[in-house]
Amino acid sequence: MTESWQVALQLSGRLTAVSSFVDYSAAVTDFLQSVLPGDTFRWTKLNPVAAGASVARMSPGELIRGGGVSYKLSMVVAVDTPAHGHGWVIGRSRHDFSNEEIELARSLLPVLALSWAHLHRSAPPSSERGVRPVLSPRERHALELLATGCTATAMARRMEVSPRTVRKHLGNLYRKMDVHDRLMAVERARSLGMLT
Repeated sequence: MTESWQVALQLSGRLTAVSSFVDYSAAVTDFLQSVLPGDTFRWTKLNPVAAGASVARMSPGELIRGGGVSYKLSMVVAVDTPAHGHGWVIGRSRHDFSNEEIELARSLLPVLALSWAHLHRSAPPSSERGVRPVLSPRERHALELLATGCTATAMARRMEVSPRTVRKHLGNLYRKMDVHDRLMAVERARSLGMLT
């Protein structure tokens, strides 16, 4: 098999011109089919983020029913929340993925993640066009604490609420600001002049 970095470079070349999810999906599917053959290729919501896995074989309990697929390889490209992400799942019916194929998937992951992030940011949401989202006082406080680098537990102590309540405020904040993580929320808030 070709060196992993050479394969990642080939994928990078194919993804430089993508301008929509349809283009991204088609380019990735075609490329993955050529280097990691499988029966199915799906962009889907994934749960391996909870275990800290970016590339993983999926256990039988995580398999999607039907289709005759027995083996799956997940590649987490975007993290939405601490427990969930989105990415590619390659399915096979005949044989499991080899260790060499797992390593190849790991080498492709940074290219997939960067191209997805670039594509995701290329169509600016309304909040990037200068429209400030309306935040509740608690969401505003959570945003200010987020900007200082506080964890959810530290924020809960300072706000005198439970960590679960903080996560709910953060979820609402991310939705209103059209972002999916704390770094993007702080960056967006600074660009809109919401933080000093």
